Amino acid sequence: MGGGADVDRRRCVGLYSALAVLTLVLTGCGASATPDQPPPSSARSADAPSPKVAPPSVSAPVPDTAWDRLSAEGEAHDKLSARDAGLPEAYIPDRGEDAYDRPRARRVRRDMAAYLLRVRSEDPPLADSLGWQLQAVPPAWCSIVLPTRTPENLAAQVAAANARGKALAQALGVRWEPPANDRRRRLLTFARDEAARRFCPQQAAAPGRAVPKSVTTAARMPGNDAGADVLDSALPVVFSPAWSPVGGGTRIGGDELRLAYVGILVGSAQVDSLRTWPVALDCWLIEDQGLLQPAEISETADNIRELMRLGSTTKQEASRDATDFAAGSFDLLERRRQCKE
Repeated sequence: MGGGADVDRRRCVGLYSALAVLTLVLTGCGASATPDQPPPSSARSADAPSPKVAPPSVSAPVPDTAWDRLSAEGEAHDKLSARDAGLPEAYIPDRGEDAYDRPRARRVRRDMAAYLLRVRSEDPPLADSLGWQLQAVPPAWCSIVLPTRTPENLAAQVAAANARGKALAQALGVRWEPPANDRRRRLLTFARDEAARRFCPQQAAAPGRAVPKSVTTAARMPGNDAGADVLDSALPVVFSPAWSPVGGGTRIGGDELRLAYVGILVGSAQVDSLRTWPVALDCWLIEDQGLLQPAEISETADNIRELMRLGSTTKQEASRDATDFAAGSFDLLERRRQCKE
């Protein structure tokens, strides 16, 4: 009797436990486990192998700027239209027409386009007014300036040129305005720093000393000292100082090209209208003709004062003459430096 009662009791206890568990599950009370006890679904034998857990997926960061997206979409050397690059047409020089009067394609390298987009974001209206000139900044900074001098040397050169222009303005009694105002100077400084970061970080780390093979293609000077095909430069055909046919294009003298590029870099190049590019004078002319001497300032002031007396020029025009004199002085200083290299 007693044995049968125990069996019946165990059956009742088992039935009660099963019902209790079922009740807990149905009411949601059995879905969690105590901190020391895993839920039933995770319980496994101590001998069972651990399940393989897939590592968390690591995706590349999504480019969040227009210039980063452009860079990520293809190769650096891809040639893009202004529309494909997301740039106004003004950023790509007008290449004129070929021998059959067909307009030449206006294209820009992808890495250069990404650079232009980044520079443009700093000051869109001013950058748009400079347009294609900004393509000259990387080769001017990376291939001409940094291998031969420090940023401080260049700043001293600009200051010396501006001092000559200011002296002329004072002699004429007119307002002095430098070739590059503060706003343009800030944008061009940003543009050259961005060029160094993208196209020549090694060269930027060693200013005044040429670092071999440190400049990427977009920042290399086209051609050589003898000249460059205008189709390979940052300049539009209309501003070419020479018009001899070379491969269906025109040829720009190497010295003129260097002067123009560095002038654009510091904001003194007079290329925002139908003015001519600076002329690379023979080296002996700079040293032997009284150029860059104090007497040149007084002689120029005398000539302009006579024009003002005759009514042939105004004070406003004389002020512009002083600005142009500073720009021309910078070109002479740059050309003298080239002659000594």
